[in-house]
Amino acid sequence: MVFQETKFCSPLNPETEYVAAGLCCAQLLWMKHTLLDYDFHYDNVKIFCDNTSTIHMSKNANQHCKTKHIEIRYHFLRDHYEKCDIDIDYISTEFQPADIFTKPLGFNRFSFICGELNVCIID
Repeated sequence: MVFQETKFCSPLNPETEYVAAGLCCAQLLWMKHTLLDYDFHYDNVKIFCDNTSTIHMSKNANQHCKTKHIEIRYHFLRDHYEKCDIDIDYISTEFQPADIFTKPLGFNRFSFICGELNVCIID
């Protein structure tokens, strides 16, 4: 799932990525419920993130000093992680498939990501 930068601060900030991952979670849950109309049932949807601080904030129910200023409504991700609706895992920046949608890539990198997404490149 690709999400846009939010208006909070720089995209490298873990708090910003935490809020953006929460927005991604909301979209995934909407898709999950929409697919129920077509008899596709998904119990646990994975979200991959390349920021370990974001992952720790979503998995740890304790208030961190970095999360105390984040509004309650943005802890949506943590709530759904605890309900086992979603799971958030680490993925290295090198293997981030969303790069194909968000960055200019060289042919080798583009081909690698297309292969990971099972997309054929037609010459």
